[in-house]
Amino acid sequence: MRNRYCVAILTGAALLFFGCTHGGTVSRSARDSFETYSVDPAFRYYYAGPDTHPVALIRIDAAYRLQTRLWRRAVPTREHLKSLVSGLQSAAAEHNIPTGGRDIVLDNGVDIGDWYSALETRPVVERIDEGTVMVYTPPFSSFEELRPVKPRFFHENR
Repeated sequence: MRNRYCVAILTGAALLFFGCTHGGTVSRSARDSFETYSVDPAFRYYYAGPDTHPVALIRIDAAYRLQTRLWRRAVPTREHLKSLVSGLQSAAAEHNIPTGGRDIVLDNGVDIGDWYSALETRPVVERIDEGTVMVYTPPFSSFEELRPVKPRFFHENR
């Protein structure tokens, strides 16, 4: 247990030291842009997880390059975005998890895009250099990890 606390403290310190930001405010416009399947050519679209039920979607300002091996580039069409959003919402609904959007903001306050996933998840972004960023994916099992736990009553175990 003590090792977990040490890892958490060291991870937090490293994120602060290396200029990562964690959070992103809840954004109705970010949510709406995904839920209305609006494709904006000023952004590049990516998803994390399986094609059929991704765990997160992002759109990054085309002025930035995303450094990643885990995010996959989405075809910037309304139909593909609709398929990804529907798959994410379906997976979230199976676990009774609300979805939502957040802004993706650099440590200097510049908004570089939008995030769409389980409402409890938040984007963590690191600026690699002036035009390159890394956005960390949520855990690929995030819907299972976030699902509400049904309370058990003593009489159910008898």
